[in-house]
Amino acid sequence: MTSRHRPATSPTGVVTDTAFDGYTTQDVFVTWQPDTGALDGFDVQMAVENLFDTDYRNNLSLDRGRGRSFKVSLARTLTW
Repeated sequence: MTSRHRPATSPTGVVTDTAFDGYTTQDVFVTWQPDTGALDGFDVQMAVENLFDTDYRNNLSLDRGRGRSFKVSLARTLTW
């Protein structure tokens, strides 16, 4: 990938020329809706963000991006 250049301001207010490379992250997720058992009527969602633990810097920021992260959620819709 090609490098991009942009000015960055340091904590002291000095503008410096900063170059950064492009990056790609891959995320995967799955949703499961059991129809029997204790989880009947629930939505179970699981996700892995930044699957390959890519090292990158967020756009327009000097902070490093988050590494690999895992998420699990359990949801149920209530009707009245």
